[in-house]
Amino acid sequence: MHLLSENLPFSTGKLCFCQYNKLKFVTVKKRVIVCGATGKVGGSVIERLLSEKAFRVVALTRSSGSAAAEKLRLGGAEIVEADLADLESLLRAFRDVHAVFAVTQPWDSQTGRYNVAKEIIQAKNILWACRETGISHLIYTSFLNSGQRQTGVSFVDSKIRIEELIMAFKVSYTILRCGPFMDNLQISTERGRIAGKYGNETPVPYTALSDIGRLADVVLHQPASYKNTILNLFNSPVSGRQLALAATELTGKKFIYIAESAVVQYFRYPETLKLRLYFNRNKVSFNRTVNLCPTEVSGKRFVLKSFGAFLSELPPE
Repeated sequence: MHLLSENLPFSTGKLCFCQYNKLKFVTVKKRVIVCGATGKVGGSVIERLLSEKAFRVVALTRSSGSAAAEKLRLGGAEIVEADLADLESLLRAFRDVHAVFAVTQPWDSQTGRYNVAKEIIQAKNILWACRETGISHLIYTSFLNSGQRQTGVSFVDSKIRIEELIMAFKVSYTILRCGPFMDNLQISTERGRIAGKYGNETPVPYTALSDIGRLADVVLHQPASYKNTILNLFNSPVSGRQLALAATELTGKKFIYIAESAVVQYFRYPETLKLRLYFNRNKVSFNRTVNLCPTEVSGKRFVLKSFGAFLSELPPE
């Protein structure tokens, strides 16, 4: 017969029970919920946390019956259905959760445009749900900025506003400021081509998606060390031409960089063009930005993944 001990508090993180007069302990893993679980950012965090097996990983998705959600379930994640635009669903989802990894999404697939007001609502709902359910720590993925209050780029300005909201709430937080993702570069090692959204001479501070998962893991293991802090998670700016030179040097094969047309961006993707111009204007600011260097769970210094390291890890075509 198994008897649950009434003497040990649940805050110890362990359950104690008696079996044939022997005392046994069962470790109870803390539940960490990941918003945007089926997206690129949330997916990188889930992949890391599942591989480390230190937490119970809860994947938040709007459609628990989707193929992407089923894949996460088979990988070991607990699936919870909720919508960032629906506060009540978040209040239910965040119950009995230790920490939240949050991603907000300004892109509106229905209109094909960025909807900043929608993103702000998502952030407010997350913050309110965190406070009401007693979440221990919030990790929020933001976007880099050069310290300006307004940049003219809608999805950068919305992140600045969300950061202000987070700091005003009585919630323990860590903000990860990321740059454009290396993973979005279209790289063909066979053809020696790198295609990107920014100009040949535009300096871009890139972030590897896997670094987001790694750093989130660090913060979740040491939340007190990174309480109410902002961590810059991007490399020194590199241009498309420099990416091609680095790939050529690393592989011994000639690479060229192909930039998306600024004219096409002007008519079809104006916010991308604005970001491209923003990077051109703020090259010095980003170079002067001090990147905090956390310590990994293993005790090693956290090192950002360089483009060379990213390229060397690409699977063969």
